[in-house]
Amino acid sequence: IYVIYLWQQHQMSFGLNMSSFWLLFSGAITAIPLILFSAGAKRIPLSLIGFIQYVGPTIMFVLGIFVFKEPFSIDQLITFIFIWTGIVLYSLSQYIKLKKHPVAKTL
Repeated sequence: IYVIYLWQQHQMSFGLNMSSFWLLFSGAITAIPLILFSAGAKRIPLSLIGFIQYVGPTIMFVLGIFVFKEPFSIDQLITFIFIWTGIVLYSLSQYIKLKKHPVAKTL
């Protein structure tokens, strides 16, 4: 009601520029990727989703070091190696488990 009052009194600045447009539609712009992620997450195993969640930050990590020449300490390297060693070991165990007990294909 207050917004309508301001609009009638010509004191409202919302809606007169592109910033207002983007602010108005920011909810939808944010919700669309989340809805699509939710729909896609229902179609693949959770272990694969967990693995995919590491790809984005790793790409940013590599770009930061090699493209943008960000400072990189030995502590960060050790942490990065531990994280990816754990991911590789988990993925390897899942692969071996899948080879021993193959999943039946559905029609």
